[in-house]
Amino acid sequence: MGILQNTLAAQEKRMEQLASGKRVNSAADDAAALQIIERMNAEATAYQRSVRNAFDGISMLQVAEGGMQQIQGDLQRIRELSVQAGNGILNDSDRSALSAEVSQLRENIYRTIDTTSMGGEPLLNQDGERGFLVGSGRGGEEQRLTISTVDLREAGLNALEDIDLSTASGAADALQNLDDMLGAVGSVRAQYGAQQSAFVSAVNSLTGADLNIQAARSRIGDLDYAQATADRTRNDILAQSGIAMRGQANISSAQVLNLLG
Repeated sequence: MGILQNTLAAQEKRMEQLASGKRVNSAADDAAALQIIERMNAEATAYQRSVRNAFDGISMLQVAEGGMQQIQGDLQRIRELSVQAGNGILNDSDRSALSAEVSQLRENIYRTIDTTSMGGEPLLNQDGERGFLVGSGRGGEEQRLTISTVDLREAGLNALEDIDLSTASGAADALQNLDDMLGAVGSVRAQYGAQQSAFVSAVNSLTGADLNIQAARSRIGDLDYAQATADRTRNDILAQSGIAMRGQANISSAQVLNLLG
């Protein structure tokens, strides 16, 4: 009777494991393994959230990059107009038209600086830092990546106010200012590009760590279907044999009672 009960209990456990695909479904199955699995679950979740954090950082840098690309395009156009203003054939009316376009482009640049943002956070009109956790959360500051935002006006674009194409000498001075401003924007773009590379590297590292920890968790907690199926077949045979033997014992007992009667 005890052997049959143990066999049926083992069979029930195997059916539970086969249904869930897990070797460890409760602390009763393997308390130490369950503790390790839960710790790995927490770590894997942290890695997955950190990957999303890193992608948010990449998105923020890409938004800033798009704004600066627009600004550089406008600056290049102002530089082209400054070269054109150096043409001695132009009259006052012509220079006035060039200056009007420069004013419009200046306003476009300022508007881009003030409106380029993500999640309500300005990216081009103030110096600051935005931190992103890109790890399991147990490593301190080395698991944080920082985006350093820059105020482009203070970085040199406030010199736009000094551009004056009303004279040939003013146009010559504008060229030097514009080259400095283009260099300043290019420097910030390079800085943001390096930060974006750091986030991409973090995504690759975190993805690899997540895959490794999930593989380790699977080895500890997942069911070996081949072994479990073999065990189920074995338990089926044992259970059937036990039931058959119990029936045979009942028949034998009945025969003895008949003889005694």
